[in-house]
Amino acid sequence: MTIVMQPSLLQKCKKYRGHFEIITLILKAARNRYVTRFSIAKYAKVNYVQLKKYLRFLVETRFIKVHLIDGRLFYTTSVEGVNFLKQYDILLDMFSNVQRANDSLKTANIQLVKQGTSCARLKRWR
Repeated sequence: MTIVMQPSLLQKCKKYRGHFEIITLILKAARNRYVTRFSIAKYAKVNYVQLKKYLRFLVETRFIKVHLIDGRLFYTTSVEGVNFLKQYDILLDMFSNVQRANDSLKTANIQLVKQGTSCARLKRWR
């Protein structure tokens, strides 16, 4: 007898984020203002170890600037980081447009099937 365990609700709802999504959240957290590491971690929902890794990468690529004010470290998104955010938003828009077009095609195909028109018949008329 095999026991099959169902995934818990938490496992079903858990969403894994990619590097680009986390980088984007960090850049958005520091855009147009000086922020601390704590503020960034809270906004991007990352732990301290992850934050250190991403901040090191973003500082090396000059997407984030580091400022020392009254002995405290603050971070801001650089011009390069803002440009990255703009390009990322454009790319997401392109993907969502493609997704909407695919959804429209699926809807049209479903309507044709409901009407009794098969795709094979449509291909003959082309």
